[in-house]
Amino acid sequence: MDLLSLGAEVMHRKWKIAVTVVAVAGVSVAAVAATSPSENAVEKALDIVPAMGVQQQVSDRLPEAASKTFSPTGIDLASVRLVGKTTNAQYFAAAMGTDQICIVTAGHDGSGQMMGCTFVKGFEGYGLRVANPDKSEEAWLVVPGSTQAAAASDPGKWDATASNFLVKETSR
Repeated sequence: MDLLSLGAEVMHRKWKIAVTVVAVAGVSVAAVAATSPSENAVEKALDIVPAMGVQQQVSDRLPEAASKTFSPTGIDLASVRLVGKTTNAQYFAAAMGTDQICIVTAGHDGSGQMMGCTFVKGFEGYGLRVANPDKSEEAWLVVPGSTQAAAASDPGKWDATASNFLVKETSR
């Protein structure tokens, strides 16, 4: 086996790619997360969004229109927590079953805009990063206290709306 083949085999074993794509009533829904072994292994959505362990507040609930759009996907509406707001959108984290976590985006008018999900297992390697349909804004959910949270909070690039949720405006 040559060095190139050996390197490809090592990378194949070290990295996994999880992709979830769902289409709901014409709404964009996509996410890609690369994972690798890391220091902050997670086992459930609560490890990523600790607020899921306390009672849901009124502000954590999806707006009615977004709830109608995304409830057929199987997200647990009781697990939904608001993780950030920008001038363009409201961002919510939600569990889907016991093995996935999602970012659900709603417009300020309450409409459901997009949803991206990834598996909880391996989440610590990269987190969950999504972009809005026109690619003018990106959002990134990472493990609290992780190296990604520290690196991504570089001023001028990402704004932390929570300790482990970051957003940035991108050029079109």
